[in-house]
Amino acid sequence: MQITTFKQICGRVYRATCVALDKLLIGDWEWKWVGKGDVLFTREIEIDGITYVADLSIDRETRPLHLGSFGTDEKPGSLDCGDGRYYYPEKTEGKLIAEMVAHGMTGRQACREARRQIDNAYFWASSFGTDWFYYKLNMMAKSGELPLAQISLSGINAKLYGLKMDPQIDHLFYKLLTEAKQDVVKALAQINVNRPEFSR
Repeated sequence: MQITTFKQICGRVYRATCVALDKLLIGDWEWKWVGKGDVLFTREIEIDGITYVADLSIDRETRPLHLGSFGTDEKPGSLDCGDGRYYYPEKTEGKLIAEMVAHGMTGRQACREARRQIDNAYFWASSFGTDWFYYKLNMMAKSGELPLAQISLSGINAKLYGLKMDPQIDHLFYKLLTEAKQDVVKALAQINVNRPEFSR
């Protein structure tokens, strides 16, 4: 027996609402909501019989560059954000100081450097608001089911909205599309010319 959780129900309602609003306010939007795993949106375009599919997903490989997290509880070593939230650095200032002193820094230098690192981490984290992931754009080019090219770009800093795509994402989509087209030309040149389905 499969049990549907409240979180799953909310996810389905959110996806249905997004689709309905997209149709109502935008019409046939180029980016389609996916919302499965780390993949958020997808976009597909066909040019000269080649299908180019782009997926926008959360970039968990780059995210560790943002040290720490946010919450509403005051904890030892947390920073008061001034808006009811607290920032929890991955390493507290005291731990950073101890590590730096152990590696030969003076106490004064270690204090200054630890404060600088925490301030920088907080700046990066807070610059993304409550959703401070980086994003990854992956593009695959294929002819039928045959993959011809695949390229991706990580570490994208963007703000995503429910009813529109960040212009930077659209710009990067066309940038990757140009690169993918070049890779497709090279891939097709290597395929056996006797296969009629690949003749141009």
